[in-house]
Amino acid sequence: MHRKSEAIRQRLFALDEFRAAGLIHFFIAIGREVETLPMIQEAITLQKRVVVPVVVPESMDMRLSELLKDSPLVQGVRGTLQPSPDQIRPINTSEIDLMLVPGMAFDRHGHRLGRGSGYFDRLLGQSFKKSMPIIALAYELQLVEHIPVMDHDKKVDKIITEERVIDC
Repeated sequence: MHRKSEAIRQRLFALDEFRAAGLIHFFIAIGREVETLPMIQEAITLQKRVVVPVVVPESMDMRLSELLKDSPLVQGVRGTLQPSPDQIRPINTSEIDLMLVPGMAFDRHGHRLGRGSGYFDRLLGQSFKKSMPIIALAYELQLVEHIPVMDHDKKVDKIITEERVIDC
C-alpha cells in the first residue's frame, strides 16, 4: 500500500487545488486507509498550514486543530492519532482552503461510504463561508459502481486514487 499511497500523494500535490491552498485539512489514516502522515509532513515542509480532526471523547464531537511540524500525536478515539490535548490549536472551518477526506468506498458520482459514525458528514454539513474543494483519497479498489445515499450524506468533488483523478 505504500507505493499506492505515494502515487496518490504525487497526484494530490500536482493538483492546482493543492498548490493554491494555504490551509489544508488532512485526515490521519487508520487501518488500511491511504497513508497520510508522510503527506502531512511534506505539506508542512512546503509551508502549507495543516489542520487535522480531533475527536472529543466526552461528546464524541469532531473538532479541528492545526498541526505544527513538531506537534506530538497521541492515540484518540477508535485508535486514531490526533494532537495531544495540550497541543490543540482550534481552527474554524471557514479558514480551510482544501478538505481531504477518507472513506470505505466511493462511486464516480462523488458519494462516499464512511465508517458509520458520521463525523465527516457532520463536518462537511457545516456551512462554510467560502467554497472549498472536497477531495477523497482512496485506493482504486475502493471504487464501486453505486453507493446508497441518504439525505445527510455529502459528496466529494474529486477522488484521487493511485491510478487517476476522478472529477465528480
